[in-house]
Amino acid sequence: MVTTTAYHSRIFPDPASRSGVMTNRVAEVMHVSLIDRILSLEVGREVRAAKNLSYREEFLGDHFASFPLMPGALQVEAMVQAAQWLLREELGYPAADFAPVVFSNTRYARYVRPGEQIVFTVTLQKRDGNRWKFKGIGEVEGQRACQAQFELLRYEASWAGISAQTRDDLLREQREALARLRTVPAAFAVPVPEHVETGRVA
Repeated sequence: MVTTTAYHSRIFPDPASRSGVMTNRVAEVMHVSLIDRILSLEVGREVRAAKNLSYREEFLGDHFASFPLMPGALQVEAMVQAAQWLLREELGYPAADFAPVVFSNTRYARYVRPGEQIVFTVTLQKRDGNRWKFKGIGEVEGQRACQAQFELLRYEASWAGISAQTRDDLLREQREALARLRTVPAAFAVPVPEHVETGRVA
């Protein structure tokens, strides 16, 4: 598995706000990536990305210890991350986040097991101002594993209040992270051991 760090800012609720509404209190780097390789990126249209699922993934210890599976929520999160890279590249890396606000038509058709590679194809369907609608699918060896539609909203308040130097550093790290994702070796998952069962969701 290729380990790469993706960078985007995390939005925190203001503890002084009883409503828990997102505020511009702070923006910081979040070191979480569910993408190992950007296979292709066509600005304004589509991005394809791969995730090689390893037995070393920490979340597999809880999901599940005796029958490890990539959680469906993380499959959708990988689609979101791919779409965020597409928007950053298209918009020239603005000082903004692209937060998911709507999910629909989310379906799962196949287990994704350790030792497999899932390839996500995320297509831009519509733009409405600062809101973008995407359709994503995930496939393992050509078999549909998941699909979802979702919308991302441009959110700039999370970057307010940070210094110009911090902003420039974060944006530089984003560019460097995407460059790595586009140039790392196109590793493929190792064969699944014979004792590991795979199959479609009943």
